[in-house]
Amino acid sequence: MGSMILQRRQTGRKSGEAGFTLIELMAVMVIMAIMMTLAVVAWIDIGRGAAMRSAVSDVQSGLEASRQYAVTRRVHTTFSYFNTGNPERGTFTARTNGVLVGMTNYLENGVVFTNPSSGTLVYKFDGRCSGIEPRNITIVERDRGENSFTNVLTVFPLTGRCKVLSN
Repeated sequence: MGSMILQRRQTGRKSGEAGFTLIELMAVMVIMAIMMTLAVVAWIDIGRGAAMRSAVSDVQSGLEASRQYAVTRRVHTTFSYFNTGNPERGTFTARTNGVLVGMTNYLENGVVFTNPSSGTLVYKFDGRCSGIEPRNITIVERDRGENSFTNVLTVFPLTGRCKVLSN
């Protein structure tokens, strides 16, 4: 009988009962809160990075479409890029003889062209691009401050193809 009383005092539970103490539940809640905080921070960064990945993909597709248009139609096609709007964002177009080919494309707000902030590339009917040296088009996501993303698309004049470099 004495050992039964001692056993009840040690466990704090009646025999056959199962459950968790308040301290155990609070510890689990604190761990879950920390994990959710880390997940939210990661989710926000994924969203910010998505705007940049989308911009790079759009510009690369625009360059390739301009080259393809020049080759298939046997005409010179001008790819122009510049920054516009408030808040500032990048814009690019493709034209043949001053006539818009396709549509004007806008990057996400805060995603802009830099070094230089505007320029043109002329694709010739054989797929080559104007110029002698490879041309760099730099895209920056400005909203991130010190942690801003920068990507460089290099267009090679001999082939007109572009390659993406990330910084």
